[in-house]
Amino acid sequence: MTALPDTLLSLLGEQTRRLNTFSSLLEQETLALQQADIEAMSRLNPDKLQHAEQLQWLARELRQLLAPLAGQDDVALQRDWLHQQLSTHHPALLQQWEAAAQACRVQNERNGQMIEQQLRFNQQALHTLLPTPDPLYGIDGRMGDDSNNARRDYGKA
Repeated sequence: MTALPDTLLSLLGEQTRRLNTFSSLLEQETLALQQADIEAMSRLNPDKLQHAEQLQWLARELRQLLAPLAGQDDVALQRDWLHQQLSTHHPALLQQWEAAAQACRVQNERNGQMIEQQLRFNQQALHTLLPTPDPLYGIDGRMGDDSNNARRDYGKA
């Protein structure tokens, strides 16, 4: 039976708490997106970025702790090792950690899709409302945009 160090368990607990907080921020972002509340999104953005940075830092710390424990520098192998250890010795922590990460992943993807959809709508609306007008006169002074006229030398018919 391999005992996991308290520092690793503490780090996983902290990462789980941060993921849950990040999930709450993503839920607030979803509501702001649904209501097209730009002010709310602007207020949320600094907190969201701060939590994302904290989660990145925790992930780096986790990888550094796992490298000697798992005997591997490969992140996928470290994740497999950790999953095996947690499922054997700390299944509740594993379940909470995975559920929090999955919730963030799903919410972030949903918010990204909502943003992409809104961007497509805005682009279509701009294209419809502000069509590119044809120039009234070509570079040779003739009506319309005749690209052949643009290549003619002046003074030639």
